[in-house]
Amino acid sequence: MNRPFQIALAIGFVGLIIAIGNGIEQHGFHPGTIAFVAIVLGVYSGIFKRASRGDGSPKETTTDTDRRLSEMESRLTDLQDIVISIDDRLARQGVNKTTQSPPTPS
Repeated sequence: MNRPFQIALAIGFVGLIIAIGNGIEQHGFHPGTIAFVAIVLGVYSGIFKRASRGDGSPKETTTDTDRRLSEMESRLTDLQDIVISIDDRLARQGVNKTTQSPPTPS
């Protein structure tokens, strides 16, 4: 995000906060004010996130994304192998418990 855009965004945000504070001082604080502040902050945070996302070049982000996805796939495969081995062990234990005959009372 370029510097003039950051400055304009900050000035607009500070001006909005001052205007909201002035409105609260003159008219009091009520639920409508809370909703308005929440909406304004949500819009500003959305604008800021969208503006700051455009810093990296697409080629770099694609390469980084591909690398991260391959790491996640590798970890998921390892996790699947662990879960399958645990499932096999539990299945064998269940078979052993059901095939054992109960002790006969003497």
